[in-house]
Amino acid sequence: MTYMNRSGTTVAEAMNFYKLDPEDLLVIVDEVALDVGTIRLRASGSAGGHNGLKDIEAKLGTADYPRLRIGVGSPTRAARKDFVLGRFTDEQLADLDPALNRTCDCVESWLNDGIQKTMSLFNASE
Repeated sequence: MTYMNRSGTTVAEAMNFYKLDPEDLLVIVDEVALDVGTIRLRASGSAGGHNGLKDIEAKLGTADYPRLRIGVGSPTRAARKDFVLGRFTDEQLADLDPALNRTCDCVESWLNDGIQKTMSLFNASE
């Protein structure tokens, strides 16, 4: 067990053990830059300020791995750390619950249909 911000070592060890390539990995993270309930799938890209993604990128030596971001909204008055570690409001939960179901559908599509088709299906509202 480790903190999300230090998950790169664990991810790299699991990938080495199972002999996986970066495109076989799907990292799912919270994202303050997206509205609550919005999901966004990418085949690769920057960490976008997300410390967990930064650590994974550093340990893998590449940013070329799929990532699925789930929007949690941005902090208004609370510090970012307190915001992402805090509890969701009832209003946020109402938006988040269907997004988690959509996230599961997205992961299943990624597994069965690949990244390109899944991005076209689940990123359509961008």
